Amino acid sequence: MKKALPFCGRQLATIAFPALALGLASCQNAPTQNGSTAATDKTAPITTNAPSTGTAAMTPRRELMLHVMQRNADQLWNWTAYSASRSGSGYASPKTDEDWMNAESDALTIVELTKLLDTDEYRIDDADWPKLVANLRAAVQESATAAENKNFEGMLAVSDKIDEQCVACHMHYVPGIEVRPK
Repeated sequence: MKKALPFCGRQLATIAFPALALGLASCQNAPTQNGSTAATDKTAPITTNAPSTGTAAMTPRRELMLHVMQRNADQLWNWTAYSASRSGSGYASPKTDEDWMNAESDALTIVELTKLLDTDEYRIDDADWPKLVANLRAAVQESATAAENKNFEGMLAVSDKIDEQCVACHMHYVPGIEVRPK
């Protein structure tokens, strides 16, 4: 049975992997040729505003977003995905106590990842970054609370809000990875 994903997940699922990897590659911590930052040059690679604390090697931002954030976002969206097949259609809502716990865990993992995005190692030197990260954190926390309360309608209602926050950040920092419907 094929699952339909929300806008961001659906769009990212249809983009060829090389295009996604290329778009996310612009998230690397690299200095610009002219010395500007992403805040002043939207075509420049994104840079952080502080050096690493140096206690352990950090996963590059593009890897964190592609392999950790996106994977967990897909898992979270799968709980509210609408499926249609010859045998029927409906939402893939959590059904068992274990499902509800997993849905809550998927959301809480993203909440924690947003806290990581606020650290010196991952923060982007741009005035919009803290607001975008905070908005995503708040939306995903709503989903975690809904899952904790076994409230599928609450999870479904906030899934679009989560998607909007992801898309807003992508359009601001790596617009090449989002394909808007015509």
